[in-house]
Amino acid sequence: MIYFDAVVNYFEKHNHATDKHIYYQRKIADNCDGIICATDNIAASARKFNGNIFVMDDPVDTEYFDIIKHTLNYCNPIFGWSGVSSKALELNKYADIINNRINIISDKRALSIDFCFNFSFYEWRYETFKNNILRCDIALLPRSIIGDHYNNGHSSFKALVFAVSGIPIIANRIPSYEKLKDYFNGVVFIEDYGGDIKLCMEALAGSGPINAHPARAKYSCENQAKALMSFIHGSSGYV
Repeated sequence: MIYFDAVVNYFEKHNHATDKHIYYQRKIADNCDGIICATDNIAASARKFNGNIFVMDDPVDTEYFDIIKHTLNYCNPIFGWSGVSSKALELNKYADIINNRINIISDKRALSIDFCFNFSFYEWRYETFKNNILRCDIALLPRSIIGDHYNNGHSSFKALVFAVSGIPIIANRIPSYEKLKDYFNGVVFIEDYGGDIKLCMEALAGSGPINAHPARAKYSCENQAKALMSFIHGSSGYV
């Protein structure tokens, strides 16, 4: 049996999907035995072309992310952001709050971006990533463009690596982040506080102790692999 792994929603038209993307992803979906989707949003679109769908949340290697941070500075926090450098421009709107107190973990192109604030830079490398995350007290993960099929299909991984490390998160309301909030009590959404990051910080500080263990259990590689194998065996075949 053949399963197709759909990590981006190319079933629907959006700014990141060409006609060729859409044609081939729909064609593959129509001819494979099942589809494994990274998010519920992608799955909703995939069901139009194949009835055998499994949503596999991003698995995270909890053996690699083996340290949980328990001491957080809410009074004068160090913010953290990680991702592809071009998307770091989203941080400029919060320059007055994060100036001189944010760590950016990214590729070196971030150093050439016209930021409106001072920051500490850590190049993304597998060997150092987990420890660089622990330098942060709060992850600030804004996205100005949400609501279309591409952005609503984003997985939780950008936020998840902070969550399993016990780092609370301020982010925009993306569906996969809403799902993560069910397993991690350290998530607040910018929209819920009128875009005011200071109110978001106060909400986190008053929310009680951060508990990373439910997210670590839900999103662990072991748990996600078991769920996937159960789905495949239930489809009565081999990959």
